[in-house]
Amino acid sequence: MIAVGAWSFFLDPTRTFHYLGLGVAIVGILLFAFGLGWGIPKLLDVCVRQPKRVLAESSFAEANSFDFTLSRSDTRAAHSGILFRLGQERVAFEVMRLRGAPFVEWGNYRFSTPTNRGKNSTPWAWGYLMIPVAKKIPNALLRLKSVKQMNSLSAVELPIAATSVEPFELRCSPEDRPAIDSLLGGHLLESLARQHFTAEIADGYLYLYRAELFALSKPETVASLARLATALTERFGTSQCRA
Repeated sequence: MIAVGAWSFFLDPTRTFHYLGLGVAIVGILLFAFGLGWGIPKLLDVCVRQPKRVLAESSFAEANSFDFTLSRSDTRAAHSGILFRLGQERVAFEVMRLRGAPFVEWGNYRFSTPTNRGKNSTPWAWGYLMIPVAKKIPNALLRLKSVKQMNSLSAVELPIAATSVEPFELRCSPEDRPAIDSLLGGHLLESLARQHFTAEIADGYLYLYRAELFALSKPETVASLARLATALTERFGTSQCRA
């Protein structure tokens, strides 16, 4: 681009191409400077940080009896939670799973849903945490009302009429409401709302979803998830998560 601009500037006799060449040359110089000043350092930073990040997560997993998976493509639903049953191009990444069964797991998850009759697609990205529930609890979805992304998904997947449980919207069968209130009553819902989690109970697991990716390379994020998992497993009387 710089060469083309220089040719037009110095060799073309017409005023139009004279200024056009000058503009093209300036743009080329700016793009080149941008690549040197931002693009290359950013690429080098990723190349240096990524191995360290993976090593740190792998070390945490080994020290705390987790299995760490950097990336996993799911052609079929890996779990029964709503996010795992929807869309296509499903990929879970930076997944930590506590060894043994029933297991605790957290990680990030991406998938896409078709739009415009399949011509386009909409990407979705979530962080998730799943905790086993000891006693049999009916399936239900507690959508945080402020999370619009989950609203559009749950309207398709769960046609059950919603009832308001501020600041959540509860979808479950009316006869199952007492069991849900018993499990998630008290201050638990307030705590989940403060942390911007939508909650779902599906096939013996409590799923917590956040409409953003977890920054799992940060120790404080992992520590926060581990504390939450420990508190919930103790509450529900299931396998302990100690990290």
